[in-house]
Amino acid sequence: MTNIFDLIIDDLRILDNDNCPVEDTFSQSMVWLENLGRILQPGSFQLPTDLRTHGVMKPGLYMTVVLEGIGDSYACDGPEKVSYAANRLLGMAIREPTPCSGEASRGPIRAVGVAFPRTSIAALGLDPEFTDLFKATERPVVAFAVQAPPRIQAISRQKSCHRESTVLQRNC
Repeated sequence: MTNIFDLIIDDLRILDNDNCPVEDTFSQSMVWLENLGRILQPGSFQLPTDLRTHGVMKPGLYMTVVLEGIGDSYACDGPEKVSYAANRLLGMAIREPTPCSGEASRGPIRAVGVAFPRTSIAALGLDPEFTDLFKATERPVVAFAVQAPPRIQAISRQKSCHRESTVLQRNC
């Protein structure tokens, strides 16, 4: 696991259809952008099998534009579930460490993600706005999924097509 990845998640497990651990190669595409204190993760992956992930997401704001692929992300102990497919914009704001899971179907996944750890949000002076996201809920997670606007799709396509890899190194 990279130090960058440690800023946003603890105890990550990636499992295949047979419940076998899969080596993390996703975090290799992460880039820390110092000027805004955020993580950028462009990716174009070919999944040879369905995958499931489990981990504890750290507080922060997470946004992803999915250009291709099918799956779900969700808080393990609550109703927040974000299903994704082509050309969707997903977001999760997490105010306290929260166990989360995800599922991705076999096949291509092209996406670009941006993560703002809570410390970066505070450093940007946006802590009050971040806290306001939770006004209507007692839950530690606020999630959404919407159709990505065409301009966002175009920018994401430019960022995601620079890296393509096949992911599956079983550890059973």
